[in-house]
Amino acid sequence: MNITKTSCLSFYNDQGILTLNAKQFDTGRRFVFHIMDNDEPFDLSGCKVYLRIAKADGTEFLGQECCTINGSEITINPSVGNGSQILTAAGTNICELHLEDENGITLTTWNFNINVEKRVHNGNNLSSINSYDIIDNIIEMEKIRIANEKQRVQNETQRIENEIKRRETFTQSINNVNTTISNCELVINRANKKIADFDNEINQIVDGITDRAKGFATTASICAFQAKESAISAEISEKSATTSASIAAYSVLEAESWAHGKTGTRQGEDIDNSEFYCQQSKSYKNESKNLLEAAKELLEEATRKIINVNFEITDDGELMYEPDIYDFEINDDGELEYWLIEGSNE
Repeated sequence: MNITKTSCLSFYNDQGILTLNAKQFDTGRRFVFHIMDNDEPFDLSGCKVYLRIAKADGTEFLGQECCTINGSEITINPSVGNGSQILTAAGTNICELHLEDENGITLTTWNFNINVEKRVHNGNNLSSINSYDIIDNIIEMEKIRIANEKQRVQNETQRIENEIKRRETFTQSINNVNTTISNCELVINRANKKIADFDNEINQIVDGITDRAKGFATTASICAFQAKESAISAEISEKSATTSASIAAYSVLEAESWAHGKTGTRQGEDIDNSEFYCQQSKSYKNESKNLLEAAKELLEEATRKIINVNFEITDDGELMYEPDIYDFEINDDGELEYWLIEGSNE
């Protein structure tokens, strides 16, 4: 539920003082001002606007939130921000609109009056007070800041308490850790002693095992050498057996070749074998037998002839013999040669 009063307002007193009428405490009234400059609309782009009032009861009003700009128009809305204080003082309230652009340059309209007729009955128990929306906002923001600060202080106090507890807990934890470390050091010392004792025992055992291992190693080396020697002997035996077998097989064939030939293993084996030589021996035996018989006959004849020869040396030193079937001669080497005279039958 609103009503609107539209007026023109300029920066000069060329039309006299503008006076508006209103009822005390109303918030449903809208005041629209066309800002003019030499009868031309004034461009308010980029400007901020403030409503300033010296109220009839001596209090003051400063408001920005209740003011809006649209082109060259400014609308005052008592129901926004601290606008409820605009119409609280009955009587003549002297007003102005203060403008400020983006560069901080300011302009202020000519004063105008709002005559506020006193309400018959103030049902809202609303009173007129000094009201500055910027200050009010600052105060409100300060209240919020104070409340936030109180909350921050409470939080910080709680944080400090928590930090104290944390430090106490941490200190206790450190003490517990130190105690644990001390206990661990005792355990470590005991463990180190046991480890040292164990190391001594291990060293003794290792020394004994090392000595035994050296003995075993020596024995193992000997056994390994013997095993290697046996392996070599076995290999030699195997090769010898293989060779012997081969030799034996070859020997059988060679034996046959030497026995009777006709195996194809040797060149000329058919005339170079036992059987052939046996046959040759038999042949030579028979031939020898025949030659022996002939030789005996010749020997008997020669013996007979030699036995029947008589030798005599004459007084002149000449050798005389008979029968005259041999011829004698001393050769140049001084050897006596003789031969049977051909044609002799004795």
